[in-house]
Amino acid sequence: MMPFQNNKKNLGGYSSYIMHDMPIHPDFEIEEDLIESENSIIYQQAENRMHVQKSLLLHLLET
Repeated sequence: MMPFQNNKKNLGGYSSYIMHDMPIHPDFEIEEDLIESENSIIYQQAENRMHVQKSLLLHLLET
């Protein structure tokens, strides 16, 4: 996916938070080091989405 891949070079030294939708294809659209970095909030984002989907299913089943 070059030149659109998220990697350290493209960030230019900035330490921004990394968000990405699932599934992730490491080293294709995003560099593996960024996925595992301390600025990555990818998994928290996916977990939040899971809870929203569960609550939506519960709501639909109750009606």
